[in-house]
Amino acid sequence: MSNIRIATLADSKSINSLSFYLGYGSTPQEVADERLRCVLQSSSDNVWVFEESDSILGWLHVFKAYRVASGMFYEIGGLVVAPDARKKGIGRKLVEFAAKESEAENIELRVRCNSQRKDAHEFYKRLGFSASKTQSVFKMFL
Repeated sequence: MSNIRIATLADSKSINSLSFYLGYGSTPQEVADERLRCVLQSSSDNVWVFEESDSILGWLHVFKAYRVASGMFYEIGGLVVAPDARKKGIGRKLVEFAAKESEAENIELRVRCNSQRKDAHEFYKRLGFSASKTQSVFKMFL
């Protein structure tokens, strides 16, 4: 049996393990627990997991993005599928689930991809996303 459901704090270890495949390195479990707790308590965020036979094979984080100069939109904040479960439609199902949620609220769904992740660009294009702009991300530590 497989399904998509809202994540719970009990999913933190599985979500943290899968997050490694996003390329960000490992995160201590206590940090992962606190991050997930904050996101789950937020009224602007949703995390869904794809579960099959009591194993989480993928997850998707979507958040409402509010802007002063433009309308609100949903943005995919993260999507990962276990390497051995890829090419089975799990990522597609998670994104389509999020798309239905955003469509029900008549809110655009967006995603940002690292410019080096060409396979992710192609994945999202196959799902019907189109590139709307190119931008650079700058950061500063104080």
